[in-house]
Amino acid sequence: MIHRIGRHALVVVAVVGFAARAEAEVKVDALIGNHMVVQRDRPVKLSGSAAAGEEVHANLGAAKATAKADANGRWAMVLPALAAGGPFTLRIRGTNVLTFTDVWAGEVWVASGQSNMEFPLQRSKGGADAAWQDETNATIIHKGNVMYELHGWSPKYYPDSLKYEISHRLKDRILFGADFPMLKYERLVDDWRKLGYSQEILEKVFFRNAERYLETLGLRA
Repeated sequence: MIHRIGRHALVVVAVVGFAARAEAEVKVDALIGNHMVVQRDRPVKLSGSAAAGEEVHANLGAAKATAKADANGRWAMVLPALAAGGPFTLRIRGTNVLTFTDVWAGEVWVASGQSNMEFPLQRSKGGADAAWQDETNATIIHKGNVMYELHGWSPKYYPDSLKYEISHRLKDRILFGADFPMLKYERLVDDWRKLGYSQEILEKVFFRNAERYLETLGLRA
């Protein structure tokens, strides 16, 4: 019995030690990663977490900076501005080293909004007949790993070539979404049903294809 308790105590000590070490590792905030673009000619701000009081060093190209984590384990630093160019490698070092590659300095634009602000190309004058749709169809048809998510618009906004392929070669590749609550699924499905789409096709593009795609990601609808 004493031997068992001792062995369990060793396991607990080992787990606690691992957890403490993991907590002390330098980490970066979510916006920092491979392939990122930082604004050229502006100071580069980096932030993350580490053990309280830990020194964190970073270098991005020729730019370098150092910071110390505060009592809450948060650190932040500002690197000198970079001229447009790349690719650079960003290294952040504390008790561990983080390396991020293919980092560039260039123009960064941040935009936000919601779906009712968008203006699909097919709704523009002549957009429904534009060659881009045929090229998109061909890409999806011939690339086995590509799924095509269509926004929840009435069929009148989509070109004839796409509406044809939805019931033929793209019937297993289309994922439809409704602009709920502005446009409910029932209304959208009815609009497409009136064009002669079978119940089998409608179930695929509105439900089954999405379920199948989520399963490939290890998720369930």
